Amino acid sequence: MFDLLGMQERFENYMASLRMPTFTSILMVRSGEETYNVGDTCLLRHMFTSAEVAAFAVLVQDPNGPHTNVIAAKRSVFGRIVVEGMYTLSLVTAILGSQYPGEGCVLVGLDEVKWRAPVHPGEEVLIKLELVETKPATEGRAAKGIFSFIYTVGETKVLTGRVTTTLP
Repeated sequence: MFDLLGMQERFENYMASLRMPTFTSILMVRSGEETYNVGDTCLLRHMFTSAEVAAFAVLVQDPNGPHTNVIAAKRSVFGRIVVEGMYTLSLVTAILGSQYPGEGCVLVGLDEVKWRAPVHPGEEVLIKLELVETKPATEGRAAKGIFSFIYTVGETKVLTGRVTTTLP
């Protein structure tokens, strides 16, 4: 007989064993007294773990070898497990939704995204998000902020781009 309750319990135990991503630090640097100022910058540090990479692969149903299989990863151009690019990119929302501009913002655009180098589990990424332009609200439309972002591992740029959000 199929043990659905047992499966549910095992799944819940597994999920409880996974740590939510923890950020080494988040630093906000405001360039003025106004709510949103061009030049406002937020920095976030995060170290990706193998467990996070595996959980993301399950969540998005992408068991691609370079992300989940040590043997396949060794045979790939990366030579070892690599963090899924979309997971890496998604961390920009950790800043946008929780720090700046904060709760209530909605991502409405993503431009010029370039993955420049791989990120591997165990590497610490520094994400720098900077407000580069604001657009005032118009009738029926919210004010918007355009942010540039740069992810680095050490001195190496690994991901760059721009994101547009509503400003709450």
